Amino acid sequence: MTVKLGNLLPGQSATLKATIISQLEIVCGNYFYALPSAFFPDYKKHGVKDKNNFLYEFTSEARILSTGRICNLSIPEEAEIVEKNEDRTDITVRSSKAGRSNDFYYRTVDMMIPTLRYAKKEGSDKIAVCVNLVPTFDPVQPQDFFEVVKDE
Repeated sequence: MTVKLGNLLPGQSATLKATIISQLEIVCGNYFYALPSAFFPDYKKHGVKDKNNFLYEFTSEARILSTGRICNLSIPEEAEIVEKNEDRTDITVRSSKAGRSNDFYYRTVDMMIPTLRYAKKEGSDKIAVCVNLVPTFDPVQPQDFFEVVKDE
C-alpha cells in the first residue's frame, strides 16, 4: 500500500489510520508481527540533501488484542506500553520515533499448553480431532499437559 500525502502547510497535521488484520507467524515460540516500517517520509527520493529542512513528528500506535492473557511482550526499542486492561488481553503500544524495525513478539498463557479439540456428530461413530501445538523451549508442567475442549 502506498499513500502519498502532501500540500500540508507548516504547523498543519494529518492523521492516517489503518487497520491491518493478518495471521501471525510463530517465531521461537512467540507470536510475531512486523509493523510495516516505511510510514515516514523519505526526502532523499525527491533530491533533498539536508532532511533537517523538513522536520516532522511521527507517532505510531499498535493495539494487541488476544483471547488469552498476554505475557512475554517484546516491543520496539523506542516504544512504550500506554494502556492495558486488567486481564492483559488488550495492550496498546505507542512510539513517537520512526524506526526501520517495528517488531512485536508476545506469548499468551494459553498458547504454551497443547490443546486437543474434538467433535463428534450425533448418530455417527466418526470423531474429528485437532491438536494445537506451539513450538517452544519452555517446559510444560506435567499437570497442565493437555487441556481437552469438546466442540459440539
